[in-house]
Amino acid sequence: MKLYANISELSQETFNDILEFCFPHCNKLSIYFPNDCKDTLNDFKIKFLSATELYAIDDELAVLEPKEGFTMVITSLSETVQELLFELPYGEALSFGIIENEDLIFFVSEEGEIAIDLPREVIEGEALFEGFTKIND
Repeated sequence: MKLYANISELSQETFNDILEFCFPHCNKLSIYFPNDCKDTLNDFKIKFLSATELYAIDDELAVLEPKEGFTMVITSLSETVQELLFELPYGEALSFGIIENEDLIFFVSEEGEIAIDLPREVIEGEALFEGFTKIND
């Protein structure tokens, strides 16, 4: 089942609860950092990149490549990375997705659009998703 919402419709607490709900279903994170960004986002970027360098990540998961004004980072969804996502400057124009193998489970666009793709039995009846637009597969 696919779910859609806008980050502006959610409190930071609800957003973090949704992240926490999705984490057990994922093993990687893909995040796009703008090369030019505000101090708060730049501070988060530096902290994030420093933390991910603490791990011995194989070449398949550790990819840094410039992309039209952005740096893309793909890393394992370790506990440290999960904790850092809770410190994400809420509402900043930042695009990221959490992934299970090759499947995108949770995505936030720069425009604040949120998309979640999880099996119906995982999300059915979950109060966190009551305000989301639902599309059945």
